[in-house]
Amino acid sequence: MGGDDKHMNLTKISQKIWQIAGLVACALFLLGTLAIVVGIGFAVFQYKTHHVNGIAVDPMEDKGNLKVTAEYGLPLPLEGSDFYMIPVTLEKKKHGQAREAFSEVAYRSRYDSYSSGSYSSYSWGPYYNLVFINKKTGESRPLLTQKGFINGVYLPEKKYDKKDTEIKPTFLLLKIATADTNNDGVINEKDASAGFIASIDGTKLTQVTPDNTQMKWWSYDLASQRLFVEIIHDVNNDKEFDWDDPQTVLSVNVLDPKIAQEFVSAEIKNKIEALLLKK
Repeated sequence: MGGDDKHMNLTKISQKIWQIAGLVACALFLLGTLAIVVGIGFAVFQYKTHHVNGIAVDPMEDKGNLKVTAEYGLPLPLEGSDFYMIPVTLEKKKHGQAREAFSEVAYRSRYDSYSSGSYSSYSWGPYYNLVFINKKTGESRPLLTQKGFINGVYLPEKKYDKKDTEIKPTFLLLKIATADTNNDGVINEKDASAGFIASIDGTKLTQVTPDNTQMKWWSYDLASQRLFVEIIHDVNNDKEFDWDDPQTVLSVNVLDPKIAQEFVSAEIKNKIEALLLKK
């Protein structure tokens, strides 16, 4: 009997130890989850505190001890060009507050590189302006001379292989909102954003997609130097760009930039839709 009692006591002790271990593990898991949630919450708070999502139509006023400042970033790569391109962003700062690693990363605008078809492309943004500086003379100029929100900067360029020689980039494609079209007090990605073409030095900025539209995707045919752009047209004038608005593909010659024209004719569209949609 004594042996059985000892065995039962050891079993109970073992069970207690496992129960305590389970409780400790659960507590550690909950503490870890809480720490993650608090960390994410703090990061979101920091981002919302310092991030500026759009430029105010009216002059910006400092709120409390936060001040809006313009920030000038490192040059964006324009390989083969005689110019540096400096991005301009906006940031809300608190007087005397140390810069934190999170804010340094959070405010850094996106930078993508991808390849498709006969070209590769860089894309950057969003920014509130760009400064172009001549590498040889130091002469500089801003891209925009009025308030605007540059939601994308694209640099189509030759996709090289061993037989190709380097071709200098000749133009930039930009997606820019220049007015508060939805009347919310700021100019940002929610407003109409037209496509623009500019020379590689930031001059000859020319609108190539219509007003009251948002530029979406695009592609570039290097051989014909023709740019194809998908846009959404706010046809119902509800100040939004959604599934109720039609999507259209436009085409423009980059050597003679002007408002792009529909690439697929209305006649062809009518024929296809009669086959696919009508009974």
